[in-house]
Amino acid sequence: MLELADLSRTVMGLGVVLLLLAVVFWLLRRFGPNGTAMQGASGRRLALVESLALDPRTRLLLVRHDDREHLLVVSSAGTTTVVTAAADATGPAASGDRP
Repeated sequence: MLELADLSRTVMGLGVVLLLLAVVFWLLRRFGPNGTAMQGASGRRLALVESLALDPRTRLLLVRHDDREHLLVVSSAGTTTVVTAAADATGPAASGDRP
């Protein structure tokens, strides 16, 4: 049977592990790809609107800067701007209409 010292050591170890997990999850939420740094919080001029993986090394990014949107292809060879257009807040994505 476990002695009181062994039981308390086990409970303390579990508490430390749970505390470390909570810190890691908070850091991921704060600085991860979907954290505040990427969501374009109010007052920010740059926002990642959407991202699509085309293959393991190539991504298609829709980036909003002020009142412009830029469609970028990012790969290991570099970055290419495909389209630059005025950001339209009344488009299908903003109004919720789906084709």
